[in-house]
Amino acid sequence: ASQCESMTLHEADLSLYQASVALEGHLSVRFMHEGLAAVEHPTGWGFVDSGNRVVVPSVYLWVNDFCECRAEVETAKGMGLIDKSGRYIIEPRYGVVEYDPRSGCSMVRQGKEWIEFDYSGQRLVEEEAI
Repeated sequence: ASQCESMTLHEADLSLYQASVALEGHLSVRFMHEGLAAVEHPTGWGFVDSGNRVVVPSVYLWVNDFCECRAEVETAKGMGLIDKSGRYIIEPRYGVVEYDPRSGCSMVRQGKEWIEFDYSGQRLVEEEAI
């Protein structure tokens, strides 16, 4: 984040925001973020790169754009957090997952409780033993 504060749009790597080819063949296409664009298919949402190659298959009910190499996703089982390869950082089993790029942490709601996870998906405060 500190690197971004001093950058202007003219200095930014525009390849991270523009596709090198037309992103065709999708029901819906979002803007490119961090080299990936969210795309919708009849099977769900996923991500393609600037060459329109599938990076993360379209299997999600909903996805958020990538931010700091993290994206919130929703499946039939719940919300989770993935990295740019589609690997789960936080398994999709929660009601809400919100990644905060300022802290690098995620706030996750399970029932009425909010739980904090670090950047690598490790729970910061362990559950209390009953």
